[in-house]
Amino acid sequence: MTDTTGAQPPASIIQSRGVSREMVEILRQEIWSFRLRPGQRLNEQHLATRYGLSRPPLREAIRTLEAEGLVVAVPRKGTFVRVLTPVEVREMYAVRTGLEKIAASLIIARPDLDQVADALHQLLDNVEDNLDDLPKSIAADIEFHRCFVRHSGNGRLLQMWEQLIGEIRLALTVVDAEYFESEYFESTHRSMIETLRSRDEKAVSEQMAHLSYVVTSLCERWSEYAAALDEGSPSGAG
Repeated sequence: MTDTTGAQPPASIIQSRGVSREMVEILRQEIWSFRLRPGQRLNEQHLATRYGLSRPPLREAIRTLEAEGLVVAVPRKGTFVRVLTPVEVREMYAVRTGLEKIAASLIIARPDLDQVADALHQLLDNVEDNLDDLPKSIAADIEFHRCFVRHSGNGRLLQMWEQLIGEIRLALTVVDAEYFESEYFESTHRSMIETLRSRDEKAVSEQMAHLSYVVTSLCERWSEYAAALDEGSPSGAG
């Protein structure tokens, strides 16, 4: 249902029922694919015209995105795609790393560990099949980590991870494309999966240290992005 080509979708794609939920998903994808960029204003009139809907469901969708941490409302100025600070990036990755380390410790204890490891390898194949498209490769990588946490068997842990991952995807919109190369996944993700088989929790934790390297780069990128915004903000969303 979501248009991933960037072309303007027909008004008929928006159905009368669940219109707000549909708009939430559409706008999420616009943000995560960098078509709506951090610091860019959500122009309600333009969006309502583009998708052929009235203002109330659009505003409800925007409020949902605000609650998810993807946009921020600025009094008397409008609503903007959120610009993250290095401190925020470090905080969310600290929580994410903690949750995924807990998931790893639970996976290690599973009697069917080898089958889980095989399944994770297959998911990683899907990531590597999309390396020529950065938004798709990010989405596939997120799905890999989602399934990783799901294999922990702890529903509450997965719920906490899901509450965070929308902001993580926002953080990754400025990532260097070089991270999404086959060599990177071979040396980090595939290596970590094989280490899982050893049931060595300390070794697995060390394998997950690559997230710290990503955080350092992301903090630098967000600092550069914020500085560029200070020099000239993007135009209103369209």
